Order: sequence, then C-alpha cells, then structure tokens
Amino acid sequence: MSELGELLVECVRFNRKGVSDELGDFLMAAQCWAATVTGLDWPMVISIKTLTKYTQRIKRWEAIFAAEGLEFDPKYLTGGGNHAKPEKVLAALSLARRDQPWQNVKRTGNQR
Repeated sequence: MSELGELLVECVRFNRKGVSDELGDFLMAAQCWAATVTGLDWPMVISIKTLTKYTQRIKRWEAIFAAEGLEFDPKYLTGGGNHAKPEKVLAALSLARRDQPWQNVKRTGNQR
C-alpha cells in the first residue's frame, strides 16, 4: 500500500497517532519522489521523528540483508520499507537475490 493509502486509512480511523506517523512518511516520500522526477536538489523538510524512524529502518534493513549475504539498496523496497511485515522482507530479499546472483554463492577464504 502506498504512503498516501496508509495515511488515508489512519484518517478514516480517526487515529491521531497513526495520522501523525503516516503524514510524516507521506511528506518524506513525496519530497523524495519530487526530487527524483525533477532532478532538483533541495533541502527536505521532515520531522526529527520521521528522520529517526527512517534511519532506524534503514539500519535494520542493512542487518537483514547482511545476514543473508546480500548488499542492501533501497531499490529493493518496492513493496514498502516496514521490515516488521514478513511479506515485505521476503519480497525485498527475492529482488536482491535475482539482482545479486554472485552473492548466492557461499564465499570462503579470499575468493571474490
């Protein structure tokens, strides 16, 4: 589900905390999208709470990928970045395994 979809769900539920969390995620995603599409480089405006959440998620994703012997890249998070959802973890790892077939071979010693 898109960030906008998640925000709308929380609005319909009248969940104040959920709206706050999802609004931060949506605003960050929208700014990232706009920068990617336009090619412009400008300072993003996000809350410390949203930045902390994002930073913690990236660190967790890096650990998940490292445990599988894969290199992490945000491009693998096509289904979303919530590592607490098993289907999102499986989807991201599946994409990475297809993209990094050389990582699927166990390395020993000085092999590269």
